Amino acid sequence: MRYSGERSGEPQDGVSVTRATSARAEGRIRGRKVGAAIAVHNGRDVLERCLRAGAGQWSVACVLDDGSTDGTAELLAREFPEVIRVAGDGNQWWTGGTNRAIEACLLAGCDDVLLLNPDVVVLPGAVEALVEAAEREPGCVMASLVLDLDRPSRVWWAGSRFGPLVPGLPVLASRYLYPAGTPADALPEAPYATDEAHGRAVLVPARVFRQHGLFDEGTFPHYGADVDFSMRLRRAGVGIRVVPAARVLLSTSTSGMAPGSGGLRARSKKLRRYLREQRHGDAARVWWELLRRHAPAWALLPSYAFILGLNSARILGLRRSSRDPEAP
Repeated sequence: MRYSGERSGEPQDGVSVTRATSARAEGRIRGRKVGAAIAVHNGRDVLERCLRAGAGQWSVACVLDDGSTDGTAELLAREFPEVIRVAGDGNQWWTGGTNRAIEACLLAGCDDVLLLNPDVVVLPGAVEALVEAAEREPGCVMASLVLDLDRPSRVWWAGSRFGPLVPGLPVLASRYLYPAGTPADALPEAPYATDEAHGRAVLVPARVFRQHGLFDEGTFPHYGADVDFSMRLRRAGVGIRVVPAARVLLSTSTSGMAPGSGGLRARSKKLRRYLREQRHGDAARVWWELLRRHAPAWALLPSYAFILGLNSARILGLRRSSRDPEAP
């Protein structure tokens, strides 16, 4: 099966690439050229915060601006002329946009690509910690520890496992290695294995993309592509690690994982969107495709029912979110 983006390094339809005209020496992180790949649509303010926080931590930033109308292009030209801007046509969504940004990094000759959502704040030394960990385990993917922007000493995401929920039960699901709200200092100091990594400052060697392809934007245009990519790498024997010394902040109040609020009608509307709409989760289709591709046949239907049922209960407010730091 060919995944979209396997023609790494070639511009795709609907995008154009603009390299800054101002000359700037491209620094290297521990001798490696690191490119930050960022996809954004009408996220000028968070993008500016992201780029300023990470300034000097990567060699080059490649931003896919997917038809933004909020002045993102003008911000980049005025404040960040060294950034490589890839202009999208407004139809790239997260997966296509991220693929285009990755391709720009590969065209720029990067040794590693830092997958970076624009709402992430990269703390000082984070990228160097990722590169240092990658030097010790060549070929592995290195993910940052994600902390709560409002409670920066507390974990938001620190790795996960995908597998049987209970031994002997035909249900597979993702489970967090450390609950949200865990003190960051309680985590191990050394990098440790995770089954999944997402777009919040994850360092991927360029050769991993060349050998295994990019994200599958055909099947997962907006949600699920990062999980699918992680599972593909896991099946191919590529290690994924969480690096506790590499820390980033995330504004959790804007996360799509926030539990349901408001009246029953509002929560029911949110649930319908989560299940059916591409912008809000497309969960009924996305989870079916993920499990069909990565779960054994005997676990497909039970796992699908369990995952959708659990998330639906959370959105309806019938179950406290596992990400809630106050949850038991």
